[in-house]
Amino acid sequence: MRSWLPTSSPTPPQLEAEIPHAHLHQLLEPLVVVDGQTILNIGGDALVATSVDEQVVTAVEATLHKSLCHSYEAVPGSIAIDAGELLNVLTAERNTGVVQLHYDSEDSTLQFTHSSFVHTQTVAVDVAVEKPEIDGSPDTTTYHQRNDLAHALQYFTDHASVVAFGYDDSKDECYLEEATIGDTALETTTRFHCPREQLPGANPTESVRSAFSTTKLYALVESVPPETLIRADYTETFPLRLSWDLTGGDGIDQGTLTEVSALLAPYEVPDTPTAE
Repeated sequence: MRSWLPTSSPTPPQLEAEIPHAHLHQLLEPLVVVDGQTILNIGGDALVATSVDEQVVTAVEATLHKSLCHSYEAVPGSIAIDAGELLNVLTAERNTGVVQLHYDSEDSTLQFTHSSFVHTQTVAVDVAVEKPEIDGSPDTTTYHQRNDLAHALQYFTDHASVVAFGYDDSKDECYLEEATIGDTALETTTRFHCPREQLPGANPTESVRSAFSTTKLYALVESVPPETLIRADYTETFPLRLSWDLTGGDGIDQGTLTEVSALLAPYEVPDTPTAE
């Protein structure tokens, strides 16, 4: 089983890569949703970036395989980067094209070079990050289109601070709905019936319901490229896991070298009262 903790490199990490603007943007955007440190693991065949917040509520891991790069040369290792600053410069760049990333081990700096901007930041080397532990398999796995979830969550951000995401076995449907925070029952409730894709990897075998911060869940879904298939693994005992292909489309169902996965810890909410 792969460890999320990088090991010290016998030689300093090195990186020389030419990455399409769009793919670098797709790598960075979900990482900045997390209010925490970002660790960039430089591998022989891929960049794997991981962000975890201090409360271990939200975590994202994104993989950019060298097959997406125009050129890629690397010596394995890990560095701590400011993903937000990189994304800001990338967004400010009006010309799309190829971005050059260069890590200089002598002065521990990562340099970003585009057609208009050159950005340099000092980084720490051989740092570690721990993701939330997940025990066992998910109770339920479903597939959804990003645009459907984003549309519903945009509504709920204006009406509920906590939203429940679940699967109702009795009705064979997935849903998003307002969730209570305290012991007081809601006077009104709104449920969104989530369309889902009928795919071989789907596993909606039992009812499950967990509640999450509406703004955090919406931010994660918003960071997914439009028209992208999202796999949702959710139970009541571990964080919701959303996974998709970094490049968009339906690659998450077909197997991909560029998976992005996001974990979001559930809110503790009271059980839904049952009618007698």
